[in-house]
Amino acid sequence: MTPSSVETFLSQLSENERRLFIERLSAVQRLPFEPSGLTPLIIQKMKQQNITYQEMALQIGVSLSTFKRIVADPAGSKTINLNALLKELGINVWLEK
Repeated sequence: MTPSSVETFLSQLSENERRLFIERLSAVQRLPFEPSGLTPLIIQKMKQQNITYQEMALQIGVSLSTFKRIVADPAGSKTINLNALLKELGINVWLEK
């Protein structure tokens, strides 16, 4: 979405709908992308879901050693593997070129 399309969208809403939309939007947790912050986030999500490294490696179709490398250095891993892992954990990401 571009800023102008957001403005157009908001202008079409009633005052009540606009206020509700903005409240809900501000309630969404957004994490700034810092590659160093992905490792603790991945570990936290895996603990919450009670998933072992072996189980997750099988789920995303990589070897255990590859999985450990992904967790240790997410920014250095293949995008397709990292995306599969984050998707399995329920972490939404947007990639832009």
